Amino acid sequence: MKVTLLLPKISYGGASKIISWLANQLTYSGYQVSIVVFYTGEVQQKIDNSINIINLNDKQSANKISRLLFGTLKTQKKLKSAINKIDPDIIITFGDTMGSLYLLTNILNRRKIIISERSDPYSVNGLNHKLRRKLFGFADGIVFQTEGAKQYFSKRIQNKGRVIVNPVINPNQMNNKHFEYNQYSKDIVCVSRFDVKQKRQDLMIRAFRKVIKIHDGMKLRFYGDGKDLPMIEKMVKDYDLSGSVVFEGKTKNVIDRIRKSRMFVLTSDYEGIPNALIEAMTIGLPVISTDCSPGGAKVLIDNYENGILVPREDEDELADAICYIIENTSHASKMGEKAKTIINKFSEEKVYGEWNDFIEYVANH
Repeated sequence: MKVTLLLPKISYGGASKIISWLANQLTYSGYQVSIVVFYTGEVQQKIDNSINIINLNDKQSANKISRLLFGTLKTQKKLKSAINKIDPDIIITFGDTMGSLYLLTNILNRRKIIISERSDPYSVNGLNHKLRRKLFGFADGIVFQTEGAKQYFSKRIQNKGRVIVNPVINPNQMNNKHFEYNQYSKDIVCVSRFDVKQKRQDLMIRAFRKVIKIHDGMKLRFYGDGKDLPMIEKMVKDYDLSGSVVFEGKTKNVIDRIRKSRMFVLTSDYEGIPNALIEAMTIGLPVISTDCSPGGAKVLIDNYENGILVPREDEDELADAICYIIENTSHASKMGEKAKTIINKFSEEKVYGEWNDFIEYVANH
């Protein structure tokens, strides 16, 4: 069977990581796999050499109106041509606008299409996303990351859907070094792109300001880059925290960098299944996460058993949870050990099996 996957870029982000993993797994299972990439950019994931990558090499205009009107039509024309040449049995797109619009282009061709909804429909609901989701009815199958995301949609859409979580990728690679919880570390780590609307690094700074008044000497380390980095850097300076907050930038070996930290914290208002949280749990770090919509963190964390969940937008609860881990090292260590068990719960074999079953189901119905 020929399977084609669509995505804007093969970047270092979570969606690119999962779709690259899926492409590789399909290839190992004997599928003939191709990836169509819409926009120019460096490939930042490991892709099996047998996978055919077709880059449409479109450049996104800085002018929003030009990008929406002319850029969309141009990209759809290129995409249609590329798909016709590949002639796949099934297409998988990870819910971006351009991939979703292909559902319209495909009406006459009627190729089987699975769309994976990666965003939170309750929070990411601008006009373009509302229009994009209106097209889901043209899909043959829909993959949701959480039951909460699935419940947002009509019964008609839900009946086409399957909930499939993100896998723990390369657990042996993550645990290839002896790990022992470092209860003496002063490092609190956050791993995400700087996008304050979603990732809420501002909440982390306000909570950390409260923590450091009680536990002097703690360090907050941010890993990642993004458009809102200057905003957070200014906030750190304004709060006189420059000596206690470190911006580590984007790194490819983030697991090795954070494995000896005191804890991992995720502060997002909304996420799918947070890959960074999964990776932190896999290496046995005590983790704290906001109860982000539409329930991805809650799928992973059993509160005070393998991590701590706190309400969104609550800096006091977040600060209290951080202080709890600092002050209760024995329980923190036990939570980290229990966190490692998600390797079995969300194993690559189990999650890929669910994807494979759904692909076969859609292809044959």
